[in-house]
Amino acid sequence: MLRWQYEPPYDIYNIRVEDIEKELQWYLNPDNKFHSIFNGAQDLVGVCSFGEDGRVKGGDYSLEAIDIGAGLKPDLTGQGHGAAFLEAILEFSKKNFPKQTLRATVASFNQRCIKVCERSGFHQVQTFVRDSTPPEEFKVFVIDA
Repeated sequence: MLRWQYEPPYDIYNIRVEDIEKELQWYLNPDNKFHSIFNGAQDLVGVCSFGEDGRVKGGDYSLEAIDIGAGLKPDLTGQGHGAAFLEAILEFSKKNFPKQTLRATVASFNQRCIKVCERSGFHQVQTFVRDSTPPEEFKVFVIDA
């Protein structure tokens, strides 16, 4: 998973080779609440986190909610798997974080993810620009469990 490579413009999610060891420690730290998602053949198809990992610097996270961060294997993106992927995450959330508001922060260019979030019942509550080079716009969505 640390070596997954996404095509532009999704390449902002790629992990640089020189950062793999640091990223591995981040993913393995139980405080970051990462979970692996496997298909029926036990192939890793995605990852998901619940907590601060799902936040992006510059957003307003004052509303009490559980932040979701997720990544689908690059060769599965753009093929209609997003809805089932998010549904699995939401089902897991209902069992492990009952009656909690869930929040997802999505890069504005990522229209595929935005559509999946909206179709799954998330609604947008915020847009902000991260102070980066170049500046990047993000949208924040919430859904009540």
